[in-house]
Amino acid sequence: MPRIFLSLAAADLILLCGAGVLALSESAPTPDRHILLAVLSLLLSCLIQVLAFTYLTVTGKMIAQAVHLARLDDEVLTRCKRWKSMLTVNLAVAFASIVPVVATGAISWRNGTPTWTHRAAAVFTVAVHLLVWRGEHRVLVENARALDHTLRAYTAWKTHAPAVSA
Repeated sequence: MPRIFLSLAAADLILLCGAGVLALSESAPTPDRHILLAVLSLLLSCLIQVLAFTYLTVTGKMIAQAVHLARLDDEVLTRCKRWKSMLTVNLAVAFASIVPVVATGAISWRNGTPTWTHRAAAVFTVAVHLLVWRGEHRVLVENARALDHTLRAYTAWKTHAPAVSA
């Protein structure tokens, strides 16, 4: 998942920057093209956040079940909860950074003239996303390592556990 996350984040960054370049280029055929690209990139950003949260939720359940069945050290569960909490904060920050750029963009579109506040909000959104993605990637890498370690320990326990008859 960390590699998939990085690929999606890179694609979203390219889309966000592409929307900015389209907005700044005077040769753009219509001003609405940058809006469409920006909306697409912001939707992709939301999708990335939801995928990362879902991944942590599902892997957390897998780790919890393996820890419970094999009676493994439950300290990993505490770390999983902390990672999910960190990701939730990052998710909220990423979503919150989208609001100012959308609001100022709507005002600029309605007035028919670009504003410096919209440009500043766009740069702010890209910067926030870069910071959020960096933190989320670290969380996803740590979670993937914990999942791998836990499932290896569970597999080792399962191969040495006595067979249970039905």
